[in-house]
Parts: sequence; C-alpha cells; structure tokens
Amino acid sequence: MFFLGLCYYLPRGPDLVFFFFFQAEDGIRDAQESRGLGDVYKRQENSMAEHLRGLLLLLALSLTPALAELRDAYQYCVVGAGPGGLQLGHYLHTAGRDYVLLERAGSAGYFFDLYPRHRKLISLNKRFTGREDPEFNLRHDWNSLLDHPIPPMTSRTPERWPPADVLVGYLREFGEEQERAGRLVFNASVDRIDRTVPGVGDFNLQITLNGEARAVTCQVVVVAAGLWEPNQSPRRVPGIELALGYEELPATGEAFEAKTVAVLGLGNSAFETADALAPYANYVHLLNPSSNIPRPSWETRYPGSPRAINSGPWDAYLLKSLDGGFQPLNGCSLHRCKYTTRGGAKPSLEDVLRIKAGARDRFCIFPLSADATTGESWGAGLITISVSDTALASDWGREALEALGDAAMVMDWTAQNSKSHLYKVHRTHTARLDPTAVRERALQIHPANVTDSNVDQLMMLAASTGSPFPLVYDTVIRALGWLHNMSLYGSNALPHMQTNRKYAVMTSEYESVNVPNLHFAGTLSHGKDWKRSAGAFIHGFRYTARALHRILEKKHHGANWPSSKFKCDAAGIVGVADHTLRRINSASGPYQMIATLGDVILLRNDTGELEYVEELPVAYAHELFSKIPRVHWNFGYWKQRQSLHDSIAEGTKFEIHVWYSGATRTNGRRLHSRDLLRLIEAFQTDWDNDITRSSLELFIASKAALAAKSACAPEVHDMAKRWVLSLDRENLQSTPRVQGEGPRSSLTDWTPTEIDLLVHNHLSVAVSVMRNSNTEGVLQPGEGRTVLGHDGDLWEAHRVPNQKDAKPVKSMVLDIGMGKVQDFFVAEGGVEECAASDQLELGGSDEPEVSDCDRLLSNLARNRQMQGSVESGIRQLEQARERLGCPAQ
Repeated sequence: MFFLGLCYYLPRGPDLVFFFFFQAEDGIRDAQESRGLGDVYKRQENSMAEHLRGLLLLLALSLTPALAELRDAYQYCVVGAGPGGLQLGHYLHTAGRDYVLLERAGSAGYFFDLYPRHRKLISLNKRFTGREDPEFNLRHDWNSLLDHPIPPMTSRTPERWPPADVLVGYLREFGEEQERAGRLVFNASVDRIDRTVPGVGDFNLQITLNGEARAVTCQVVVVAAGLWEPNQSPRRVPGIELALGYEELPATGEAFEAKTVAVLGLGNSAFETADALAPYANYVHLLNPSSNIPRPSWETRYPGSPRAINSGPWDAYLLKSLDGGFQPLNGCSLHRCKYTTRGGAKPSLEDVLRIKAGARDRFCIFPLSADATTGESWGAGLITISVSDTALASDWGREALEALGDAAMVMDWTAQNSKSHLYKVHRTHTARLDPTAVRERALQIHPANVTDSNVDQLMMLAASTGSPFPLVYDTVIRALGWLHNMSLYGSNALPHMQTNRKYAVMTSEYESVNVPNLHFAGTLSHGKDWKRSAGAFIHGFRYTARALHRILEKKHHGANWPSSKFKCDAAGIVGVADHTLRRINSASGPYQMIATLGDVILLRNDTGELEYVEELPVAYAHELFSKIPRVHWNFGYWKQRQSLHDSIAEGTKFEIHVWYSGATRTNGRRLHSRDLLRLIEAFQTDWDNDITRSSLELFIASKAALAAKSACAPEVHDMAKRWVLSLDRENLQSTPRVQGEGPRSSLTDWTPTEIDLLVHNHLSVAVSVMRNSNTEGVLQPGEGRTVLGHDGDLWEAHRVPNQKDAKPVKSMVLDIGMGKVQDFFVAEGGVEECAASDQLELGGSDEPEVSDCDRLLSNLARNRQMQGSVESGIRQLEQARERLGCPAQ
C-alpha cells in the first residue's frame, strides 16, 4: 500500500499546509481489472500508481486558491512558468522589479509533468566531475537553474539521465519564493496578447484566471511558454489526423505488445518512442516524411539532434533486426485499411499472421512524389508506387485497377529491373546486365482518391513488387515535434516567424523585430542559435534568460553589465589574461552556449583601461560596443558538423576562438578585417599552459597598444612588438588556394565563419535570392529555407520578375560577429541590414609598427637560436657515434 498526500495553502497564510491521505492502491487495481486489461496493466501497477499520485497532486494544485492578487498593470509580464520563465522571474524578483509570472496550469514546470512521455530526460546529470568549483560543475549539470540556494538536481538523483518527475519537484521548489512573494500566479491562461496600435504603447493581455476573464496591461511582455502545439500539419502527411499523437502515449510500451508500429518523425521524441516500444512491438519503423536525412548528435554536436541515449532504433536497423526506416519519403499519406495479404503471389510470412488475425482495422502508408509527367506536386504530392507488368496483367491486378478507377495513372517508369541485377565478373572488371523479362510501371493516384473501398487493392499492387511495401501497421504514432502557439497573438502584436514555425525573428536582445518590447525566453529564444547551440534546453536557456534580464536592466533601468577593470600596464595584461583563462577553464555559460555567449575585453582608448565584461550574447556585444575596439572570446567548433570517424581520428575541434574587432564610426558595419587567435582543443578542457598563456598575453597586449596607444604603459608596447616579431608572416604573402588548402583560404571555405542563414519570403510575390551576384534560387510567397553562408557574403532578394536595374527589396552583408545563426527575412519595407565591408575602422586592424632594425635583430636572434639547436644536435650525434664505435666522416 501507499499513501498519497494532497496539500493546499489555506487563505490565512502560505506557511500553513494541510495533508490529506488517501489509500489508493486497491482502487488502482480495481480500475485496471474492471477494464479487462489483465496482466498487461498488472505489470504497470507501480507505474500507474505513480501516475495517479501525480494526477491527484495536479488536481489538488489546480483547486488551490492563487496566493497572488492579479493586478491590472505591470511593467513586466512573463508568460509561462516553465524553467525559462522561472529563471527570468527569479532575476526580476531579485532585482525588485514590478512583474508577474503567469502560468496557465496549477503548478510550475507543468510541461515536464507530461513530457517526455516515457519519463526519462536526455539532459545530463553528472554528479561528480573531480572539481569543487560549482561554476565548472554546471557545465555537466544540464537540469539545474542558476543563482538559487535550493539543492541542485545533481543532489536529488544518482541517475545520469534523471526521471522527469525529479525535475518537476525541483522546478516547483525553485518557484516557491516567487509564489510566496505573490509574483507567480497559477491557473492564469493568457488567451491573447495585443496592442491597441501596432508598435506603440502598452500590451493588453486577455487572461482567464480560475475561469474568470481578466485584462492586464503590461509595458514589456516576455513569452516563455515553450513549444506546446503538436506539429500535425497535413502539408506533408495527408491523413495525419488518423495517427496517435505522441502527447497521447502511455508512459510504458505494454499496450503495444505484439503490434506492428510506425512512428512518423525522426526527432528525439520519435526515437524515444521507438526505443521504449521496441521490447514489446513486432517491430517499429521510424518513417521520415521530410526530404532530409537526419544526422545524430555525435555528428552535428547539437543536443537537439537524435541522441545516443535513444539510438537503439539506429542500432537495430544497421544490424538488420527488423526495426528501421529513416529514408526520406518527401511526404507520405496515411489511410485506414484492412489489408491482409499481397495479391497473386504466395502470402509472406508476415501475411500469414495478418490472415489469421483477419481483416481488422489497420493503417496503410504510401510515399508521395510529384507528377511523373508534369512535375507538379498537386498539394502534398501523388501516391507513387511501382507495379510489375505481371501484376497488371493478372486477374487480381485488373480488378485492383478497376477499383482505383480513372483517378489512377499507369505509365512507363523504367526499362530497368530495380529488384535484381546480373553481373558478369571478368578477371579485371565487371559488367551489369539488367534482366528485363518483367518491366516496372509507375502508378500514381492523388491521396484524396484513395478510399475505404480501394485502399487495400492499392496496397496489394504496391506489395506485389516488394520492398519497401507493404507499409501496413497496427498503430501509427505522430512524433513530429512542436510548434509555436500563434493563437496567443492579436493582429497588432503578431511577431514575424522563422520558416520553421517555432521561433520568432528576433533582434540580438531576444526581441521581436517587428513588435517592440515583445521578448522571448526559454525554449522560444532558441531562434538565435537554432541547431548550433543549446538554447532550446535548460542548460542553454538558463543563461540566455540571465542575459535577457541584464539586457532589460540596461535598457529600462540604466544598469550596466557586470564588469571588471584592469590597467593597461604589464601587470594589467597579465591580470586580464589570467582572468580570461580562469573563465575559459570554468565558466559554464559560454561553454554551454557555444558561439552564442562570450566574454568581451573592451580596449578603452579614453581611459587606458581594459574592461572585462562577462557572458554577453555575442551579437548584442558587437552592437553595444561597436565603437570601441575589443577582444572577445567564445567556445566554438573549428568544424561543427563532421563524422564520428573524423572526431575520433582528428579530435572534436571544440576550442576557444579569441577575436579582435576594431571600432567603427557607424553601428552595424561589418569590419574589413579581424584577427582570430585559435586556442586548439584541450582534451581535459584545461587551456592554461605556458604556450597558450604567453600567446594570449601578447595578443591582448598587441591589441591594447594598438587601441589605447599612449594610454598604455611602455612595457605593453614592448609586449606588442614581441607578438608581432614572433609571427611567421610568410603566409600573408602566399598565393590564395582553393577549397581552404594552404596557408590562405577563401572565407567561403573557412568553417569558423560559417553562418546558418534562415531565408524567408514574407512578401506576396516570389523573390529571387542571390549570393554574391549568383542566383541561389526562387522563393515563393511564404516559403523559406536554411542555407549555408559565410562571413562577408552579400545576399540580395529581388522581386520576380526582376526589373532591369531595380534595387533589391532586401540586401544584407553577413557578419560572423552577429552570430552563427542569422535571419534574412524579406518583408515589405525591407532595408539594407548591413552595409558594405569597407567602412572606416577606428583603432584599425594593423599591428604596432616595428622598425627594420627591430625586425632584423629579431630574425638574427631567431637564426642564432636555430644555429645553437643545430650545433647541440651535432654534438649529441658525434657522442653517439663514438659510443657505437662508428668510423668518423
């Protein structure tokens, strides 16, 4: 037996808690047996008990009167009390700001009450690291939030991949302080965010609070509601409404025992589902409705890619153990059917069981493609199968065609046999001969013309030619991820969205580009680092929430970003380099938010100081400090997307990139040139060694001397000269090579300056997209795609048809300083977002002047050093010759 405690706060005070205990185990068992579920559910007894405990707790919390009195107006309204909203709310609370945190459910972190469905998180919970530094340890604790005294997640469970229920308890405890302060309001569903006038004035929030309609006015709105809306668009999958949603799945796989299952999707929820069902199902196919081939996280180094923890389906597929799928279908259609066996030929081994089970309800899936004659897609596409001449000439084949009617088109596809090949093997070569005794035809039909009366005949025709058919399943599960709930926004507060329909197009302040003072936190901030860093996950967005709070503090309250200052003398250079290395070796924010968050050293020529500013969004830092020469560093990959083989053979290329950027007269100007000091991968993530420290000190000194000039002490200028003289300058004179070979490389081949450009056409007409005067393609209205660009690329969009000498409707010069993920959003009133790269720079990018005598003396010293090394080597060889008794030369 177990007892369940329900607690609620009485109106007389939040510290008075009453517990009511109910004996529930017998009730659960009776409920299971009354539904006739027998042994299947008896095996779930403990699990079901846990679920009932959680449901009753949620019920109790939903009946709890809100501690906070919801006022009519606030400066800040944060929508959603998930981990992102809780983290931002914590900082607003600590700063004493006027805010409210609105949660539609009866408790904080409600998303994790429901997901992941199979209750195991894929976020790392590493309890021991061999270090005592709590900041370093956060690099390997992916679940705890920041700057709060409650025990972290690593102290709550020993499991490397913790249960979701542990995270739920942690988040609720994290939110208690805000709840007691009256800032966290539960059962407050934000139904609409709008403005009276677009872009002007406060926001009006329509809220349902415990069933009562309320209106709240907010100066600033931060949406931290996460991605909740299931992706079930029929655009690629007609009939998707027939599938069982991921959000409807039970927590364990017993209900799928001895069933044949298809999972639509290739994200982590799909792999999680397939892995959980694999011990019970006949087999699980992961079907890919898109045109993309997924790459696992160990090749993308992106935590949102399919993870190794759920890689069982890949393993089973590659080792030929029934589970599989994965190949792009470019769309598919889903139909109810009663298919049992293929036509004509002897039933397959699987058909035998289907025949025994009878013509019961099943699901048939068909791939889609464009019209084989016209190339038109006709919506999502046409069902396309290959059928043999033999099948078409048979009695059952003619009956099947008759059932399909005139809607089915049969045409020549190929004279080749795609199922078997004959090879003549000679001494030195082979030749392939394709048997053509049986030819294949293409049969196409629109999904809307497939009905209950002909779907089985269509699958019989498809199955007659074999693999991959028949695609027939007892259950089809939709696991296509989540979308942004756009019903939140009224017409005057509707943000421009990226083509992925998940994230808004944002500024460097995590603010909508077209709705001022509408910001995004938590998972919804991930549009700035999509598929490049960890911004969609707790271990990433806890830092972007902290950055957003600091941005809001500066923007609305005049608070400066936290910083440290160093004098521009030898001790100051050593001190700032030491501080930099400590941050590189321990800071968790830049470590998790790769190439997105970084530290900046401002080289102030007015005061002669080096000001160290920690953990800024890189793009925000370059906008904020564009008129100040600066050094900034961030973690990065020399080549982020590479094979497992290359990562093992050559290293992961996870390293430190230290950039120098001169000042510009105008904000938003791309610098003509920059310097990058690359601190190459350290296996144990410890970059503090003699070589690195010396290089970093001299590099910073050279840039400080260049920027601050006489404001720096003479010894700093001496260090700058040492840096210049230490460089091998021959590469600067080398002939440029192609494909990144040799000492000089084109930026279009240089992986550190790769930029994922999210191109979207928001116009009502088609646009032609050009890169460096070369046409990249045409985007229809509402269409978008992600392309790979590089620093310095000029991107333009022209209306189609393009009038001669017409100006582009949008142009943009890519600047790596603005991040690894950037938006090229083509809309009415588009302007040139980034001007040409030859803007005059203040502070320059040249190194300190070195006289001819200095350079000669440096070369002479270097040659003497080499001479001494050679002479020492000769002496050692002569001594060895004498010991061995070799004759003298």
